[in-house]
Amino acid sequence: MANSKKLMEKMAKAAHLLQEGKPDAAVTTLSRIIRDAGVDNETKSSALYNRGTIYGKRGETPRAIDDLSQAIALNPKFAQAYHNRGTAYGAQGDHDLAIKDFGEALALKPNDPEPYNNRGIAYGRKGEYDRAIADFNKAIELKPDYSGAYNNRGVAYNSKTEYDRAIADFNKAIELKPRYPVAYISRGKAYYAKGNYDRAFADYDKAIDLQPDFAEAYNNRGAARGNMDDHDRAIADFDKAIELQPDYTEAYNNRGYTYYAKGENDRAIADFNKALGIDPDAAYVYACRGAVYGNMNKHDLAVADFSKAIELGIETEEVYNNRGIAYSNQGDHDLAIADYNKAIELNPQSAIAYRSRGTVYADMGNHDLAIADYNRAIELNPKEFMVYSDRGIAYASKGDYDRAIADFEKAIALNPKDVIAYNNRSVAHRKRGDYNLAVADAAKAAELDPGNEVAIRNRREAETLKKKAQARAGKQKSDGDASQGESAELGYAEHKEREGKYQKELDALNSTIKTKSAELQELVTKIFWGGIVFGVAVMLAGFSPLNMLPVVGLGALVVYSRQMEIRMLDRNKDRVWDLREDAYNKGLAARAAERMPGAGKAMFDYYTATKTPQGYKMDKQDFGASFAELLKRGHPDE
Repeated sequence: MANSKKLMEKMAKAAHLLQEGKPDAAVTTLSRIIRDAGVDNETKSSALYNRGTIYGKRGETPRAIDDLSQAIALNPKFAQAYHNRGTAYGAQGDHDLAIKDFGEALALKPNDPEPYNNRGIAYGRKGEYDRAIADFNKAIELKPDYSGAYNNRGVAYNSKTEYDRAIADFNKAIELKPRYPVAYISRGKAYYAKGNYDRAFADYDKAIDLQPDFAEAYNNRGAARGNMDDHDRAIADFDKAIELQPDYTEAYNNRGYTYYAKGENDRAIADFNKALGIDPDAAYVYACRGAVYGNMNKHDLAVADFSKAIELGIETEEVYNNRGIAYSNQGDHDLAIADYNKAIELNPQSAIAYRSRGTVYADMGNHDLAIADYNRAIELNPKEFMVYSDRGIAYASKGDYDRAIADFEKAIALNPKDVIAYNNRSVAHRKRGDYNLAVADAAKAAELDPGNEVAIRNRREAETLKKKAQARAGKQKSDGDASQGESAELGYAEHKEREGKYQKELDALNSTIKTKSAELQELVTKIFWGGIVFGVAVMLAGFSPLNMLPVVGLGALVVYSRQMEIRMLDRNKDRVWDLREDAYNKGLAARAAERMPGAGKAMFDYYTATKTPQGYKMDKQDFGASFAELLKRGHPDE
């Protein structure tokens, strides 16, 4: 009896020490009770439960789980021990084990609202929002003034993008508990997602006013400021969050993203490295760092980081799609397609994945497969104007200019300021010989973007061809061959001058293509990876992935514009090459005609007759050699 009384006194002392804020002393007292061989199982189970609970609150999760497991072994009907062990499992990310323990607690105490609330949190962390909401509903039914359950249900609604229902729950939570900083943070996220930024920042500020040492509040306000390009103030908030909580992985990650947005890639990587030093298994940090490596054209490192994120459990459409982009930038088309296939498997409704795969097929020259993927992307998202341009280019590459023009028209209808679509439609009209329409589209592109080199060249070329067509239509043909008239019209000197002009233009085009190709390698990845990092940051801040769509769309538009500039320059290079060769050969013919009129006339006729839509059967060397033989004294002036 005396021993029992002493044990009760020790348990009371431990409880008193906890109330005084002396958890270490309480652990020492509880440990003495646990080591006492004469202690009965019920008392030892209670002591283990209390010590395990203290460990859990101190973040010593493995020790907490060990003590609570021993408590359950000694007393299998200890409902609160199951509940607290479930909380510990949740803290270390073992949500399935947490859900199981909360279920055991509810089996023993079915009217306890706490296990319902906490199981709902575990379901929410797994992305099972409907199950989470069902548990929060039950918790509120059992305890109508349960402010925490209202807040948590609001978080689940927010994750489902049901912002009005979320805000209603946050309002109720604040009504029940006016000094509830977590609810203000939650409501601020919902307001931000709806675009009500003033109310969002008012809620973030209120949360900080209520709890100035609330690191999460600074982190969330910083994320919102970063998303609005208020980078310096965002960094200040992340700095404060890290000052308050030096091991705050997410704050380092978010500050790293903000440095990236400012163009400070090295500082961004340093913060991601710091975050991973704190939590080497933080999969989302690998995903963010991979995106920045991609922007830095370090595609091998980007692939490695995305692969690590996947290894650690981020089996999402976005990560596979992003790794596919990295593989594509490396030129690993097969690996890129494999990742896009996986992204589509995970989300068959992903228009982005279909479009990305279609782009790789187009780069590989498989335009039929590219068109099939673009068709599916359009079916899933018929308002995405850039996919119509992509498909139009694929049709044009197949020579199907009618369908290409129809797609460019659709792109322009969806986005009347789409310079790329006007440029491409101009080229398609020109290929069909519709020079008036070609000139009109090129002029519109130049009007929309006066500094666009492709638009300027396109317009000049279309106008030149239009004038030539008009001249041919109005010219009275003689009985002689049209080529003879052209040969007689221009002599050797004039053809030589034209050849030199085209050579200079060709040299300029080659230089421009080389420069822009180098710039494209950096720019394409920078814009694309920026959208990815932005999307990850948005999701980490608790907002819907839908918030990233405008940024992704803008980035893709800029990428596509630069790609089209390169393609148009390549087409112009081919055109100028043909013009230079034409001037060269006609110059030779004119030279021969000047020296040996009969022979020169015969050779010019042969040259003209061998011209085909694909080029000339007689190349420069063959033509020159023929003249050398004909003139009996070598190639004239060459």
